[in-house]
Amino acid sequence: MANGISLLQITPQVTDSQLQFYDPSLGPARHGLSELHEVWDVALICTNGHLVNDRSRGMPALNAACCSICGAHAISACSGCREPIPGYFYQDAGRPLERIPQYCHACGRPMPWTERSMSGARALIRELASLDPYERDQLRRSIDDIIRETPKTPLAILRINRVLERLGGEQAQALREILISVASEPVKQRLR
Repeated sequence: MANGISLLQITPQVTDSQLQFYDPSLGPARHGLSELHEVWDVALICTNGHLVNDRSRGMPALNAACCSICGAHAISACSGCREPIPGYFYQDAGRPLERIPQYCHACGRPMPWTERSMSGARALIRELASLDPYERDQLRRSIDDIIRETPKTPLAILRINRVLERLGGEQAQALREILISVASEPVKQRLR
């Protein structure tokens, strides 16, 4: 319990099915595991995708029920399968969470912030009056292929860049920003 908030109050009880997660009663180095075994803490992330605490079990004093950036509710597990969200990595010198996951590592469902960004991108595409219905439909379909690396990703990047070039100005900038917020790292660099 930290600041009057326990992790159990923030999210439903979770099961550790895929990865070995940190147990504060044992400490990161006392899990009785081999040196090669990976031990993760549980991340606490708001439903808009802002990191609240990447060590919610190891440093519970930093836990908060809501995000200090946007005020959204914080979660520590997939809303579908309840698998904890991997956070701080306890091995060697340790490694903080470097990138907020877009999908659950256990069941593959999009995280709430991924769903919100995808919804926002689709809504923005519907508002682009300068595109014909076919172009809007192709653009909407391309969103899934820039978030996940798929065989259709190069085609999706080509379509998106073509539309961004045609649109220009504020519309192109708004669309680019929202797509970059959800795109995988290799795709971000290829969106112009």
